[in-house]
Amino acid sequence: MIQDIAPHTFHIAYRPDRTPKPSDRLMVCRADTFFLTDGAQGAGFPRFDAIPDPGPVRWLFEIDETGFYLCEGEPSLPPGGFFRPVSFFRQTGAVAPAMAKWQRFAGVTAWQIVRWYRDTRFCSRCGGKLTHSEKERMLFCKACGQTIYPRISPALIIAVYDGERLLMSRYRHSRDTGPLGETGVLPAGYMEVGETPEQAAAREVWEETGVHIKNVRYYKSQPWALTDTLLLGIVAELDGSDKITLQEDELSAAGWVHRQEIVRETNDFSLTNEMICAFASGRL
Repeated sequence: MIQDIAPHTFHIAYRPDRTPKPSDRLMVCRADTFFLTDGAQGAGFPRFDAIPDPGPVRWLFEIDETGFYLCEGEPSLPPGGFFRPVSFFRQTGAVAPAMAKWQRFAGVTAWQIVRWYRDTRFCSRCGGKLTHSEKERMLFCKACGQTIYPRISPALIIAVYDGERLLMSRYRHSRDTGPLGETGVLPAGYMEVGETPEQAAAREVWEETGVHIKNVRYYKSQPWALTDTLLLGIVAELDGSDKITLQEDELSAAGWVHRQEIVRETNDFSLTNEMICAFASGRL
C-alpha cells in the first residue's frame, strides 16, 4: 500500500530542533497543491539548497535521513517547478505521473499535518489562540490548558463474501457507471463511540445493505492521510439471507459480484483495492 515504502523507512518522531540540511526536502503548499520539481526519479519535492531563502519552516517528519519541512513563508521558487493537487500523489496505472513511491507517501502524509495546522488555530473550549508545543506534535491553549493532537479516526473497510461472491457497492456521489466488478467498492464506515471493530463492521454492513455477517476477522490496516483515518481491513462471511436492502442516502448500487467478474488494475496504493484484488485472485 502507499505507506509500504521499503527499503525506505518513515520516522514520525517530532524533532523541531533539527537543523535543515541541503539535501532535506521543502514542502511548499498552496491551498490543496504542492510545489514539485523534476528529477532523476521523476517529480519530487525540492531540496533545501534549491530554495536559498525559504523563510520560516516547520519540521514534519523524516524518511531515511532526509528531513521534510513545511514552508510557512512565501519564498522565491526555482524555475521549471510546478504545483500539483494532492490527488497527484495517488494516481496509478499507465497514466500515472513518474514519482517515487516514498515521495508520494511523503506528500499525502504531509497533507494530513498541513490540514491539521490550518484548521486547528483556536481553542474549542475558550476561544484562545493555540500555541505549538516544542516537545511533541501538539497544540495547547495557554489560557485554559487544553491540549490538542492530530486527529486520527478509526474506520473499517469490509470484505463480505458468500462462497465465490463478494459484496460490492457504489457511493451515491460516485461518477462511475460501469459494472460493480470494475468500479465498485467495499462497504465501509467509521467506528462509533463504544464499539469494537467487529460490532462496527456488522453495523455498517447492515446499515448499508441490510445484510448480516459472521466469522469476522482482521485483515490488515492502512493509515489514510487524505481523510485523517486509520483504516482497518475486515473480512467476514454472509450470515443468512443474501437479499440486499440498499441504503439509498449513501449508496446508488450494491450487489454480489462473482470472482470472475471482478476486473481491477492491480496496485498496492489503497487497502480497498488490495482486498478486492485479493478476493478476485482467490487469496482472500
